[in-house]
Amino acid sequence: MSIKEIPIILVCKQKEKTYNVQVNIESSIEDLIIELHPLLQPGNQQQIVLHFGNMILNSKKQFKDYNIVKGSIIDIIIYTHGGIFLN
Repeated sequence: MSIKEIPIILVCKQKEKTYNVQVNIESSIEDLIIELHPLLQPGNQQQIVLHFGNMILNSKKQFKDYNIVKGSIIDIIIYTHGGIFLN
């Protein structure tokens, strides 16, 4: 494991799933969202958004911009055009 690679925990309460993943702190938030699409299969009217603490993570920024460290917990929220997706 590279020093730039850290393990984080992703939690999607809507789907009652937890994922342990490795991310490069220099990769963008968008890179992870793209990787999550096949796993979470959001519909055409839905969007995957990541929350860390009380912040919505900007998809154009990098993990290091938010001081995300080993073991950080990031919430996955699936939004739809009418609110939050509930499956």
